[in-house]
Amino acid sequence: MYKYKHHNSAFSISTSCIKSQTLKLKIEFAIKEVFKGFLVSETEEVAIEFIFTDDISSLLVDDEFVRVKDIKVGNIQTHLRIAN
Repeated sequence: MYKYKHHNSAFSISTSCIKSQTLKLKIEFAIKEVFKGFLVSETEEVAIEFIFTDDISSLLVDDEFVRVKDIKVGNIQTHLRIAN
């Protein structure tokens, strides 16, 4: 998990839900490149969390979401499907 500072808060980015090791390594490399200008945060509290996965069913339960076109909105999550 990667945690970065942004103003007075922190956000985290996790790749732990990616099953494909090859994809996971590519995403982790991209995260390090994109966020290399950010300061690493040591705080346990994060304002927002981003989770990458290649198995969306492991994170989403359809009953907890309202669907609007390609976007599913829930109480604590938003899922946007991006076509390949």
